Amino acid sequence: MYFDFQKKRKGDYAIIIREQMKDSKTHTEPLRLTIEFHMALSDSWSKKARLKALKKPHVSVPDLDNLTKFVNDALNGIVWKDDALIYEFQARKFYSEEPKTILTVEPYDGSVIPALPGLD
Repeated sequence: MYFDFQKKRKGDYAIIIREQMKDSKTHTEPLRLTIEFHMALSDSWSKKARLKALKKPHVSVPDLDNLTKFVNDALNGIVWKDDALIYEFQARKFYSEEPKTILTVEPYDGSVIPALPGLD
């Protein structure tokens, strides 16, 4: 049996996204997804340390794969019909003065997808 400890948080996140997308449709076509996680600077850091960290990679918890899984699960059935529609995915997390998550969802345009380096 599987228990999702984040079910309530995912539901809260989904409510926010649903409100922001009230005039948009749920995607049913293949999608390219880009996610930027702007992570908070620690309040305990000095001003110098905070400035040094800005726009640098965030390499501590939470892990990037856990953040992306949370977003994919929370947005399933809202932004896209099923997360199986995501054919390409890019994510990154870095420190920022304004913590936020930016999602870019691009429907597949029908063009040929180029091979990744070393796979052609």
